[in-house]
Amino acid sequence: MAADRLAAVLAGRDERLRAGDRAGAAALLEAALADAALAPVRAALEGARADLRALGRAWEAFDAAAAALAEDARARLRLREGEPVRGRVVAYDAQAPALRVEPPGRREPVALGLGDVHPDDLLALALPAAEGRANALFFLARGLPDAAGAALEAWAAAAPEEAAGEAALRAQVERARAVAREARVASRLDVALAADAAPEALLQVVASLGEAERTTEAYRARAAALAPRWAAARAEQLRAAPERLLRGAVSAGRRGALRVRYTFRRPDELDDWAVDAALAKGASARAGEDGVVVRGALQHLARFQSGELTVALRVTTAEERQPNLNVVLGHRGGWTGVLVGAGFGHGALQSLMLDPTVPRRPPHPLALPAHVVIGLDGRAPRAEGINLAVEPCPPERPGARKVEVVRDDHGAVRLKLRGRDALRAPAPASIDGAGHVAIAPLAAEVVVHEVELTGRLEDAWLAARAREVAEAEAAALTPPR
Repeated sequence: MAADRLAAVLAGRDERLRAGDRAGAAALLEAALADAALAPVRAALEGARADLRALGRAWEAFDAAAAALAEDARARLRLREGEPVRGRVVAYDAQAPALRVEPPGRREPVALGLGDVHPDDLLALALPAAEGRANALFFLARGLPDAAGAALEAWAAAAPEEAAGEAALRAQVERARAVAREARVASRLDVALAADAAPEALLQVVASLGEAERTTEAYRARAAALAPRWAAARAEQLRAAPERLLRGAVSAGRRGALRVRYTFRRPDELDDWAVDAALAKGASARAGEDGVVVRGALQHLARFQSGELTVALRVTTAEERQPNLNVVLGHRGGWTGVLVGAGFGHGALQSLMLDPTVPRRPPHPLALPAHVVIGLDGRAPRAEGINLAVEPCPPERPGARKVEVVRDDHGAVRLKLRGRDALRAPAPASIDGAGHVAIAPLAAEVVVHEVELTGRLEDAWLAARAREVAEAEAAALTPPR
């Protein structure tokens, strides 16, 4: 049938054009026009010949502009991926099509296929935007459908009425772009998923894929293999950059410590904290105008190693007699860790006896409220508990306070109020210092304006958190069908 023969002729034309053989494509069309058997499709063949002439003009203009790049020793070409290439174009292969660029100071030229060059930079070498149809046909013929799409967009901006009538050409370009996208995604992912590929390569490839690439069949077909390998590579990346695991402002402290600061001006900063109802019933935390309003206990997400750890708070309390400006170090949920408190009081508890291990322990109980250091052994503070330090505290007017809790490398702690030491205590021998940090006003309510944590993150927590975040991100890599 004539239609089938027409399709074969046009396929042959396209094959010759992709190979850079314009003369061969023209000869094929002329032969078809002379074939009486193809008379029923003569109009389509004449249209194809007119298109060939139009794209020929764009072809010649592009070749001339590409060759002229040799006159510029500092020509700049943006790439689809990576940094731009600068230098003199020492060779242009119109048949391939490809360029060879010699950057300043390098002996070996850089080989670039035109498909590696950003579509906008290719369009800059073509005919003016008003010749958008010719440009689009040329770029389609050379296997550069994204540049063809850019040409149509420029044409629509320059001559909207003329471009509006080219729905068929626009559909042809979009089909070609979809085919090229599938091939490009398949090729890049296959390279990144190869057994000998570096894990970073997979992360870089996936990060560079946009929404359109992630909806391709090529991407979906590789998603099952991609997700676990991507998650493993991403987890290692996150372990090396813990600032990506936390919402606070992260900076480096001394001796491998990490400093994390929260001002609670962004709602997402609260994502790093969770209330602990096991330590205090009715625990709550809500964002306020100038900080986070805390009642009960609020635990930080991260687990810190034992040894050096500093917690600095700027808080406001409405309580005068028993403000309960308490911090728990080495917290593992409930009544665990070491509670360091300013103006501590709890329930009906009236006084505390110091632990028998405390040197020069007075024989009588010490009244509450007081500044305290209490070892928590799973039970609530009590008169005969692991009470390591108790210092009387006079009532203070309600208002803003600066509280700092410092633990040294041996586990000894001190409480500082307004920059001055309020009390010190040795490390409790029976309590491991590793764990979370919690702000625990218990029955009181405080507004926390600022928190700064400085310490070394626990390796096991860091690995588990990195894996958790990486697996969650990996699950979101593949969009639903």
